[in-house]
Amino acid sequence: MTEGWKKAFAPIRRVLFFLPGPYVYEDRCQTYIGRGSLFSFREPPEETQGAAILGERGVQCAILHRAARRASPSSALRDIAAFAPDLVILSSTFPGHPQDLSWAEAIKKKAPGTRVLARGGHHAFIDRENLLERFPALDGLIRGETEWVLENLDLENPLGSPGTTWRTREGLIEGEDPSFWEDLDTLPPPARGFLFARDYPSPDTGRPMATVNASRGCLHSCSFCLAPLVCGSNFRLRSPKSVTAEILRCRRELGVNSFFLRAENLATPRGWLHRLCENLAQEAPGIRFVCSARADDLDEESVMALAEAGCWGIGMGMESGSSSTQEKIRKNLSGDNAKRAIRLCRKHNILTLAYYMIGFPWETREDIEETIRFARDLQSPVQEFFFPYPYPGTPLYDLALESMVLGESAPPPRAQQVPVFLPKGMTRNELVLIRAQARLDPRALFRGASAVLRRTETPGEALRVFLRLARGVKTLA
Repeated sequence: MTEGWKKAFAPIRRVLFFLPGPYVYEDRCQTYIGRGSLFSFREPPEETQGAAILGERGVQCAILHRAARRASPSSALRDIAAFAPDLVILSSTFPGHPQDLSWAEAIKKKAPGTRVLARGGHHAFIDRENLLERFPALDGLIRGETEWVLENLDLENPLGSPGTTWRTREGLIEGEDPSFWEDLDTLPPPARGFLFARDYPSPDTGRPMATVNASRGCLHSCSFCLAPLVCGSNFRLRSPKSVTAEILRCRRELGVNSFFLRAENLATPRGWLHRLCENLAQEAPGIRFVCSARADDLDEESVMALAEAGCWGIGMGMESGSSSTQEKIRKNLSGDNAKRAIRLCRKHNILTLAYYMIGFPWETREDIEETIRFARDLQSPVQEFFFPYPYPGTPLYDLALESMVLGESAPPPRAQQVPVFLPKGMTRNELVLIRAQARLDPRALFRGASAVLRRTETPGEALRVFLRLARGVKTLA
């Protein structure tokens, strides 16, 4: 590394984390939030954890979640300039990165001298040189688990830090490949003080909901999913004591009692899950939480333990009612296991949110109709239909490139809300219409609304939830 490069980078003392667009900016989950989406913003865990790590290293931090704050572009730029950061860490998703990364130029015009480093799970799997050529105001990229990269970032001269790629006059400087943060118990408490709790409502009551990391990693290899790539193909389990301590801290310091226990699959390993549930029931009685789990990993003992610990909702990716599609996407979830999971959750008063995907490139109209019938038979209280979206690094992405339906420079925005693939003999409009009809099934809407409203505790809360549901239904078509 030359002396000229060293002089080009001043020490990092002030860092602002900036989330610009209408997405959930988790590396694994890049969900569009807006018209046509059933979901609301969640706390950005990579940013709160990253700010905590840098804070412990003596860096002054701030987080600006523009879309969640409903801040105008001009207002956001004024806030960035007022903070006067040495470095802006710009969150991006693959579907939104052309819009996200274009902010680098505006930031530098408003705050000259600020460096902009983009983070996002897709950066490890795309042409980084091409990306930096297309966004000349961008100084570099984080490729890998954000927390690990920031812990190992050289604050005096970040060039060559592991897990980073930097632009210089002499060319790109890439640090060694990053690792994972193996012991999750050693992560510092997330810096939630930089957020506004009301920006992240619980889907049932609208009260603030905190996101708490419980585990990372996934043992499965679904062809559409980023999880094993960005989180690892082995489990990294946080101890039940550590998870409970964070929940109690949120309750004590923020008055928050609703939580999203973030894990690719909270249901495994079962022994760990049961210890976690036992600890929560004993040490944090009265909390309410939602989680995600694979349907075929839920047995009655696990569902009962979750319910006793305060779980009121579980999201499950059912994906497809077609056995052929189940095999092709490497999900291999049987209909019997899906039905059993829904039945067990209903028995123990846990609401289920079942996710389905329609419109894979090999599918026929009959395959799609089979999935819709499958959803109708399952009768999950809440259900949602998506279009499959090809994320870089996944086999589905490679298929999209081969079939020339996707380009890195201009990926389709609004991830999972618009079709990327067109099954043979079908038009885009037909796919959109089929999805809209499935989402607007009156029986499913009534079942979902009734299930959510039954969980409200006061008439005023019920009214707020009803109005939010009504506004959401208007956007489904």
